[in-house]
Amino acid sequence: MAEHTTEIASIVVYLCDSWQCGHLKDKWHMSDLYSSMLLCQTFILLLQRFDAASLSKPANEATEQRVPLVLTQILSQVLSQQEANGSWGLSSIELTSYCILALIALADLPLPSLVHQEVESAIRLGKTFLETNYKGHKFDEYLWIEKVTCAMPNIAKAYCLAAITASSTNMAWSDRTKGLIYMKEDTLKQFSCFFSLLPMFKEHDRGLQLILMSLFECSAMSAQFRKSIPYIFPRDGMTKANYLEYIPFTWIGCKNLLGSNDTDILLDMMVISVLNFQVDEYMEAVVAAHFGDQLDEVEMVIDNILTPNAVQVRRKRCRSSSPDAQETARPAADTPPRSDDGSNSVKEASMPLQTIETVLRSYVDHVLKHAKVTTSPLAIKSHLRSELQAFLLTHVAQIKHSMRMCLKPTTEHAFNPGISYYRWVRSISGDHTSCPFSFVFFSCLISPPGKACFKTSKQRYLAQDMCRHLSTMCRQYNDYGSVARDREEKNLNSIDFAEFNDLDPKESPDIAREVVDGAKEQLMWLAEYERDCMTAARQRLSKEVSPAVMDKLALFINVTDLYGQIYVARDIASRRQN
Repeated sequence: MAEHTTEIASIVVYLCDSWQCGHLKDKWHMSDLYSSMLLCQTFILLLQRFDAASLSKPANEATEQRVPLVLTQILSQVLSQQEANGSWGLSSIELTSYCILALIALADLPLPSLVHQEVESAIRLGKTFLETNYKGHKFDEYLWIEKVTCAMPNIAKAYCLAAITASSTNMAWSDRTKGLIYMKEDTLKQFSCFFSLLPMFKEHDRGLQLILMSLFECSAMSAQFRKSIPYIFPRDGMTKANYLEYIPFTWIGCKNLLGSNDTDILLDMMVISVLNFQVDEYMEAVVAAHFGDQLDEVEMVIDNILTPNAVQVRRKRCRSSSPDAQETARPAADTPPRSDDGSNSVKEASMPLQTIETVLRSYVDHVLKHAKVTTSPLAIKSHLRSELQAFLLTHVAQIKHSMRMCLKPTTEHAFNPGISYYRWVRSISGDHTSCPFSFVFFSCLISPPGKACFKTSKQRYLAQDMCRHLSTMCRQYNDYGSVARDREEKNLNSIDFAEFNDLDPKESPDIAREVVDGAKEQLMWLAEYERDCMTAARQRLSKEVSPAVMDKLALFINVTDLYGQIYVARDIASRRQN
């Protein structure tokens, strides 16, 4: 085997890439389940060689980094497709045999006990179906491919008998191999309990099984996920990044909920999700805390990074403009005056601002220089740049609002930011969620190279309208769940607006609680209204674009919705340490 190690590594990478792109299909068979069975059996044998340390470095690395994730994804997919009667493929004897053999191979993995119970239960149920229906079956399913499709009765019968009689071998794995897909039982129980209470999974017939398998898949992807996060934002003075424990599940869980095998974009979106959380941290912990008197200059830094070739006339922000005008306008296509050396950078004397510029420029480069973005049409790249600029600028606007709220007289209960709640949540606050910019980035990932998934003006308008309702709903859910943190850190929250405050909380503590509870109830009603609007736009959009595009969009919509549900149940954002 040693003399073929390079070839083995190349084959492993090819098979994993083919699986994750959805292109793994046997030339002689109609069903993907047949290919999945063969891949499981092959990769389990490969893991045994890995466990015995009989692979050289290239094959070791390919096996360690790619194989566990593929096996856990196949496990999730096979379990999710089992029918209530124990069969697969609409009570197909032959397809059920393939799936049972795949599960028997996968049962040899070092699975957590909760996952192993699900696998063994599925195997028992499948075998019962075969034993009940085997006698008298003609094995005449046209699943094989020669010049035309045909049945292979003898082969099908052999697979059926093998599935009925086969059992797992109870492999004794080394700690090295166990570590590839290790997940603590307590952690699995804790997170499965939490996610099972969220509406998205609570209403699913097999929600607990889906959650368990998705969490197990997350464990297999954990090392790759954490290695993929670029170091851009310093986290000095921040509490533990709890969101790192939730982000992989939001994408993997929603992917499995939809029954999708489209896994090639998951890692990119997980990383963007992390960076978006860290932007929020950075703006609060660094910009707000240390540059509160230089926010106009911070805005100039952001403009300069994202519009370096724009006309040298920039809109006056702040003190000379009304709060309504300055806070609701879109980013200006202009830059600060050039420095003496002809660059567009902030003057070298402003070292702290240069630090901010360096950090934010690294973040912008990560987004705009992604391979899928660089091959997108110019109009889409410009749209992404604009939404990214709005995302960063609205963080500064949010800081300004929060600072002004801190200065309001204690005799005033409601906050007046110089803008109505409707305009704020549809503009500044919606952009602040990162949903609009992330939606454009996601559309780049799902589009063919050099093309856009939304081609006409009607498609683009409906897509953006749907996204705007989605971002508004996300903000309202977020604010519903983060009232306590926002009060503690003096951040502007939806319920601080006058529209939510009909009573004077100074009258008594009971009135104060009544104000907050009543405001949160109104906020939840508005969030559900935005959900209805988003659903209506989504239905209209589905009549204009292909079902394949809508299936991919369903993943983004579900993930955004899931974050809202998580925030209603638990605030997962990091806080500043005292």
